[in-house]
Amino acid sequence: MKHSARLRRITMATTCLTIGVMALAACESGSTGTGSSPKGTSAPVSGSAPQGGTAKDVTDYPKYVGLTSVTPKKANPGLSPVTIGWVNEQGGPPSQTFPEATRSAQATVKFINTELGGIQGHPVKLATCFISTSEAQGTTCGQQMSNTKGIDVIDEGIDAMGNASMYGALNGSIPTIVGVSADPADDTGKNVSELEGSDTSSTTAFGPFLRKQFPSAHTVAIAYQNIPGAVPVSQAIQKSAQASGFKVTMIPYSSTATDLIGPATEMEQADIAVPDCGFADCPLMAKAMNEIHGTKPALSVPLWTDLPPSGYPGGDLPKWIVGEATANLAYTQDPGVADYYKTVQKYGLSKADAISPFAGIAFSNLLFTTKIMNQIGYAKLSPSAITKAIKQYKGPIPLGPTSIDCTGKLYPKTTNVCSDYDQFFQYAGSNQWKLLQGWVN
Repeated sequence: MKHSARLRRITMATTCLTIGVMALAACESGSTGTGSSPKGTSAPVSGSAPQGGTAKDVTDYPKYVGLTSVTPKKANPGLSPVTIGWVNEQGGPPSQTFPEATRSAQATVKFINTELGGIQGHPVKLATCFISTSEAQGTTCGQQMSNTKGIDVIDEGIDAMGNASMYGALNGSIPTIVGVSADPADDTGKNVSELEGSDTSSTTAFGPFLRKQFPSAHTVAIAYQNIPGAVPVSQAIQKSAQASGFKVTMIPYSSTATDLIGPATEMEQADIAVPDCGFADCPLMAKAMNEIHGTKPALSVPLWTDLPPSGYPGGDLPKWIVGEATANLAYTQDPGVADYYKTVQKYGLSKADAISPFAGIAFSNLLFTTKIMNQIGYAKLSPSAITKAIKQYKGPIPLGPTSIDCTGKLYPKTTNVCSDYDQFFQYAGSNQWKLLQGWVN
C-alpha cells in the first residue's frame, strides 16, 4: 500500500470511474504538464543511481527469514501449523475493498511453506477476518483474533477503518503488524508496529530531498484537501520543508471542489509545487496544472500513482516526483521489486494484483513475521515473545527501507513508528520511472 502517505484517504474512489461526473470529465481531456524545472532552480539530478539506492534490497529470502541448511525447504503438513491472524479491508464498496492484499498474502504463504520451510518445518496458515463497511467490524475482528487458538501475531493488509475498535478489543494482547499506516489509530494502538511508518513520519524526508535536489529554490507551495485525513500529512511536509530552509505557503481547498485552477495557480507562484492530493482530487489537480501550463517541479505523496494512467489528462500519469515509503512496484529495475514479481507470480498472483502496493505490503509483512518467528523458534512462540522480538528489531524488510527501527526510540512520542525513510522517483511518461534519491530519512 502506500508513503507512506500513500494509504491515507483510502476510502476515496480507486479508479476514475468512481470519482464522480466532474472528475470523470477531467480524466478525459487535456495532457499532462512537462514538470520542468523552475527558473532559478536546479534541474533534477540525472545519471547513475544515487547512493543508498537499491543495492541492499532483500532478495535472498531464505537467508532473510533464517532458513538453515538443516531446515527442510518444504514445510511438513504433518506438523502442527503456525496460525497468523490476517485482517484486511475488503468486501465493501468498490472504493473500499482490497482483496488483492489477501490474494497476495495467500500466495506468500504458499511460497513460505514450499520454499522457506514454514516456521522451522511447521506450515503457516492464515486466520482471516475482513472489515468491509463499518468501524464496528473491527471489534468483531479483534474478538475473533483473541478467541482463535494459536494466533500469536496479526498481520494487516490495508485497513483504513475499524482499527481503533480492533485495537480496543485486543487491548494489546496480540502484537499487530502494519506496513504504512492508513489510519491514525495505528499510531496509538497498543502493541502495534508500523513497519514502514505512519502518515506523518513517511514524509519527513521530503524537505531534505527538495533541498538537495533543488539547491537554489527558496519557496514551496503545498495544496491539499482541507479534511482531517489530509491536514496532518500536509503539515508534516510543511514542517520538513521549513526545517530544510524553505518558505512554505499552505493552500487548503474544499474536498467538494471540482475545479482546482485557483490552488494550481497559487502553487505556480512558488519555486516548487507540492500537490498533496488523493485518489479523487489528483486527476483534477493534474488537469488544472496542465490548463495553466504549469512548469514548476511537482512533488507528491504516492496516492496519485495508484490510479490508472487513463484516469489523467492525456491518458498518462502527470510527470511529477513521488516520495515513496515503500518500494515503487512500477520500477522493475529495483532488484527487490523484480524478485517480488517473480516469486508471487510463481505462486499464482496475477500481475494486476501484484502491482498493487497493498499486495506488496502483504508480501513484506508476512516475510518479516516469518523471520521474527524463526528467530524465536517454534517451541517458544507466544504473543509476548513476538512482541519482544519486534521491539528489538533493527534491520531491513523486503520491498522497504534498508533499515527500520521498531525499538520505539525513533519517535519517542509515537513509539509504534518503525521508519521515516523515503525514496524519490521522477515519472518520465509511458510507464518510465527514474530514481532520483535512494532510501533517505
